[in-house]
Amino acid sequence: LIFAKDLRRLPTRLTKAELAVNPAAAKRLTTQSLSMNFEGTPLSEVVDFLRAVTTLNYAVDPQVDLSTPCNAVIRETILGESLGLVLATARLRYRLTAEGIVIEPAKKP
Repeated sequence: LIFAKDLRRLPTRLTKAELAVNPAAAKRLTTQSLSMNFEGTPLSEVVDFLRAVTTLNYAVDPQVDLSTPCNAVIRETILGESLGLVLATARLRYRLTAEGIVIEPAKKP
């Protein structure tokens, strides 16, 4: 489980370059709130849910296994934080590009 206090440790901030490359998606990531409830849900289903709810484009890095289970119960949290949280449970992260959101393996510190 990841608690609200743990959100501060997750890399959810967008860089200036990301903000500039896709301002519309950046605005959604920083203002839209949503709730999610995933318990062992395959990443493919998580991405389908996000596409339907946010209408943003999502791409998954070829190194990422779409059957990777994701676990998170999130209530009314900003999209960027919610996405960072649910991906962190699967050791993944996201980055914003001109085309949309790319889900990729988390980099080692």
